[in-house]
Amino acid sequence: MRTIRVNLSPSGIDKAIEEMKAYKKRLKKKCKEFEMAVAEAMLQQAQLGFASAYHNDLVHGGKQFEYIPMHIETDDKATYVVAEGVGAVMIEFGAGIHHNFGKSFLWKSRHPWGMELQATIGSYRDRAFTPSQGANEMWNSPVGLTYGTEAQYPLFYAWLNTVDDLENIAKGVFFDL
Repeated sequence: MRTIRVNLSPSGIDKAIEEMKAYKKRLKKKCKEFEMAVAEAMLQQAQLGFASAYHNDLVHGGKQFEYIPMHIETDDKATYVVAEGVGAVMIEFGAGIHHNFGKSFLWKSRHPWGMELQATIGSYRDRAFTPSQGANEMWNSPVGLTYGTEAQYPLFYAWLNTVDDLENIAKGVFFDL
């Protein structure tokens, strides 16, 4: 823990104020570094999850894997881990009734946040896909014929694993503050 010693004089108090301002500036920088370190840890975990995700392709046979581009975005308010594309939604929340508890689960979600985010089995055609994103090609061609994909939660599990590791991440960032 950092200690600031203060001489009880006008110049001593001025010096303590300057030290506090410098400390506050370093602390803000370290908090942004911590945010980025957490996002990087989560990105790494999520990439592993997406890399192993698949769907059963009824046209070509076997398991088909999809590359999900991911990156980190940051602004003044927060840092975000972004998984791009429609495939990311399907892999995270599941698609199709075959792998997701059958017809009784239509318009529901196995994902812990699925209902809250309105990402339910059967909802993607109307919500996640638009003709500009290629929905017509996806839904009206034999290439889109699959059993769907089981909800695999790569981002949710990445979040859980990263939360479990927050103390270690914080120690790595704030060790020299």
